[in-house]
Amino acid sequence: MKYDVIDEHYYRNTANMYRAFHQYDSYDRKGPKIFCGEWASREGEPTTNMNAALGDAAWMAGMERNSDIVIAHCYAPLFVNVNPHGMQWKSDLIGYDALNAYGSPSYYAQCMFAGNVGDRIVPVEVNGVPTMDVRGAKMDQLYYSATRDAKTGKVYLKLVNGGAALVTVNISNAGA
Repeated sequence: MKYDVIDEHYYRNTANMYRAFHQYDSYDRKGPKIFCGEWASREGEPTTNMNAALGDAAWMAGMERNSDIVIAHCYAPLFVNVNPHGMQWKSDLIGYDALNAYGSPSYYAQCMFAGNVGDRIVPVEVNGVPTMDVRGAKMDQLYYSATRDAKTGKVYLKLVNGGAALVTVNISNAGA
């Protein structure tokens, strides 16, 4: 049986979100499309912290770079009651109580991605990406995606620095 779309779920720590940046690069382009129906960096409580937001942004960049096969995704869990004993899951996207609601750092990363996206994937050539040591493993420090709006020609480049060190980048837009 051949499926049109498969539903994948990932709850990972931040380091594993960084490691999964290239996950969809090798998927068969003729195979089923992907709906990543639940995913989250599981760090911080009751909502995610800034480190988790960076892991989430790296994961979203990987999905966006492969949006020819990743056709939809949903962050989960979404809401957490921040009152004592009200929490069902740790590291939710949005916290609330009887009077207030607030977005986590991951929520604002989602907003930045959603508000700055084109309708075409732009290939990105990267040279000399620095690495970082995460729990004894070397990983990329920079994560990226680029899209272009076909109507306006506007290009959206997203860069995520997953490390503690400052990284200087030179950007060239060939054919601009």
